[in-house]
Order: sequence, then C-alpha cells, then structure tokens
Amino acid sequence: MLIPGSVRGKLYNMIDIPATVIESLWALVIAAIAAVIAYLENQKKNDVIKAFDVTSTQSSDPELVASLPERTWKMSESTKQWITFDATPENKAAILAQVDAAEAEHKTKYQINFTGGYYLIEYGLQYGGSGNPSGN
Repeated sequence: MLIPGSVRGKLYNMIDIPATVIESLWALVIAAIAAVIAYLENQKKNDVIKAFDVTSTQSSDPELVASLPERTWKMSESTKQWITFDATPENKAAILAQVDAAEAEHKTKYQINFTGGYYLIEYGLQYGGSGNPSGN
C-alpha cells in the first residue's frame, strides 16, 4: 500500500528517535553479528581440536575427519615410499595393507607391525619405530 507524500511526512515527524538511540541500536546489531561470527569460529576450532585429540586406539569421528583435507591425516605417497624402501615384498604388502586399514577407519595415530619391527604413525607421518623391514 502506498502512503501519500503528505501522510508519509507526518508519520516521520511523529516518530522522533534521537540520533544517539539510533547509533546505539546500530552498535547493538554490529555487536550481535560479531558475537555470532565468534561463536561459529569457536565451534570450527573445537571441531578441529577434537579431530586431532584422539588416542592411538581410538578413531576420529568419520564425519569430522571427512570434513578435513585428507593431507592432514592420510599418509602421502612419498611417506609410503619412505617406509617401504628396501622392504621385503611381504613386509611391503603388510605395511601398505595396515596403512590402508587404518585410514579406512579414519585413525590418526596407529602402529604398523612387520616382520622384524614396527613403525609408529601419527597424522600420516612416521614418528617412531624399531627394526628394519628389509629383514637385515
């Protein structure tokens, strides 16, 4: 419905809001938007912390891990080449099968066992171990 110009002018004159009140309302709106943004960012941060704070026998929440880039928790091809370098064919197959199984379960920390030793893996990187997969 259109309001004729003369009536519209009278309505504006009837509502006399001081400039300080309008400024305060804008400040309130901006503060509310900032609070919502801060809350959402905090939730995102907590999800990432939850994804990276697991024990070696626990797998991360699959939905949460799926939302993260795979490079943050899966083993790269170069790391697979590194840990299987000079390994016997049996040990190489066993190591790669255990990596695939752990990644399928979305584990971020696990142990790989092979004949003659083991590797400790966290977020796709070897951080410890003992023995040599070459059998020497």
